[in-house]
Amino acid sequence: MSAIECDSCGYTADPKCGNCAPITSVASVKVEIEKAIQVATPFHGNMIDVIGVAMVAFNDSDPFLHRVLLGKRIKAEGYGKWVLPGGKMDANETPEQAVLREGLEEANLEPRALHSVHFEYNQDDPANRYLMLYYTGKVDPTDIKVCAAHEFSELRWFHVAHLPDEMWVTDRNAITRAAEFWGLT
Repeated sequence: MSAIECDSCGYTADPKCGNCAPITSVASVKVEIEKAIQVATPFHGNMIDVIGVAMVAFNDSDPFLHRVLLGKRIKAEGYGKWVLPGGKMDANETPEQAVLREGLEEANLEPRALHSVHFEYNQDDPANRYLMLYYTGKVDPTDIKVCAAHEFSELRWFHVAHLPDEMWVTDRNAITRAAEFWGLT
């Protein structure tokens, strides 16, 4: 897994950096990322097959915001792993619309505010190159429930310092960036 970093700040899509361009549509995401990839690799053509989104949702009732919501996967890909709520972006929506839709569909998430905090590009599998966009927000824990029983067996709040071992590295990286955004590190 390789992340693309901003030349100015060194972070991956740091919301505080004026040079990390705001992401507004599937087309603009693909164009900007593919430009960066072409500089780094000799490959030309379709660089991104899938754009995914995920939400790093922090428990708003926790005064220190140290608890983040994860779902335990029951789908074949990632079975048994604890992951952030999210999924694939539809062609007709912005990343923000996609992460809000996925959050509602999977866990009834309705964040008070939504902030872009991280992205990662995976080119390890040439048949499935994907870009993951990560957002963070504070949510009311009383509204949380498994809405997508075909995706998760359960939802659970985890302290950011005590995340489960059974996670994707990309989700763990996004949680670290979100914690930095909220000043938790």
